[in-house]
This record gives sequence, C-alpha cells and structure tokens, in this order.
Amino acid sequence: MTAKRKSEPATAPAYTGDHELVADLMGGLQLRLAEQLAARRHRAVTDPALKGLVITDAEIDGLLAEGLRSETESPFAFGSLWTDLEPRMRGDEPLRLVQLRERFRLTVFELECVIACLAPEIERRFERIYGYLNDGVALRYPTAELLLRLFAPATARAQLQSLLASDARLLRSAILVAGAEQQGAPSYRVADGIVRFLLHQGGIDALLSRNWCSSRHPPLARNLWE
Repeated sequence: MTAKRKSEPATAPAYTGDHELVADLMGGLQLRLAEQLAARRHRAVTDPALKGLVITDAEIDGLLAEGLRSETESPFAFGSLWTDLEPRMRGDEPLRLVQLRERFRLTVFELECVIACLAPEIERRFERIYGYLNDGVALRYPTAELLLRLFAPATARAQLQSLLASDARLLRSAILVAGAEQQGAPSYRVADGIVRFLLHQGGIDALLSRNWCSSRHPPLARNLWE
C-alpha cells in the first residue's frame, strides 16, 4: 500500500497589480501603528504634555480599526513589512514599488519609510494618526523618530537614522521631501512625482517640470519618475 503523500503548503498567489501590494502594505503598517499606539499609552499615560492634544484616544482607535484585518505578535522583525511579501512579487506585471527600489537601489528600511510616508496620500486618516504619534497635530506625516520606531531595531537606530539625513539618498534624490517641523524635527512626505508614479496618477510634478529642458539638469527626471 502506498503511503499517503503529505499535502504541500499552498503558495500565495503572485500580485496581479500594484493595488494588491499596496493594500497589504497598508494593512501591515496599520498593525505597526497600533503597536506604537499601545506602547505610547503604556509609556506616557500620565504625561501632562499629552493633555493638549485635540485627537482623542477613541478617535485614533476608530481610525486604526478601519481596514484592520488581523493581529500579530510584537515586536515585528526588522524588514518584515516588505520582505514578508516579496515571494508574491514574482508576477509578470512590473510592480512600481519594486521598480522604485531597483532604480534607486533602496534598502528595505528606506523602502519601508517611503511606504509609511505614502500612506496619507492613499488614506487621509493616516494624517491624524501620525499627528497623534508625533505629539503634534501639525505633523501629519512621519518624523524620523517615528520611522525609526516603526521600522528599525533599537540596536540599529543610530546607524539607520543617517538614511533620513538631508544629504542621504531619499532626500537627495527627491524621493522624500522634508515638511513641517516641531522642535527641529521635520516630518517627511513622498515627493509628488513619486506619488504619481506609484499610484498610477497622471500629470507632472511641478517641481521637476522646469528642469526637463534645462542644460544643467537634463531630462533624467522623466526617466526616473515615469
């Protein structure tokens, strides 16, 4: 009698488009933000500085609950937001986040920072979540401190912080743009041209268009953003 062969685990299907990958990344990001919220409440529940916030705990709970599909253990493994999904990025359809990573040779940490900064462009509720976690409602995008808490192990934060400096690749290549500041700490958003590229939006980034015909800045931008 032939022994019954064990069934092999099913392989997750390849992504058929950017919208599927982005949806999974936003779900993973929500889990990490929920973890940060829980840690913040535990750490600073009696901090008088928090009393001035106009965003309530109940509102943040509601914002995070939208679309939250599962729970995971803490802490998260370094790089897992992106690398856990990489086996599904093998389809024939070229995914734009993959193209972005390859063109600029981004590390996993840099790419995950881009994903976090992209979130408010997809769903505006992330602006208020970031404002709450940044201790300032005007900081509607992630700060370097928040990005490091989300994606960097404690032992590597000092080293990875340099990747968010003004002369580092993300800002030097205009992938991220520094925005509002609080106590000298800027928040970061994804440059308009990158947003348009990743989300399949039309139009031209106004900050880049004036350089396309410049002798000093050849039409490299068109190759990078399109």
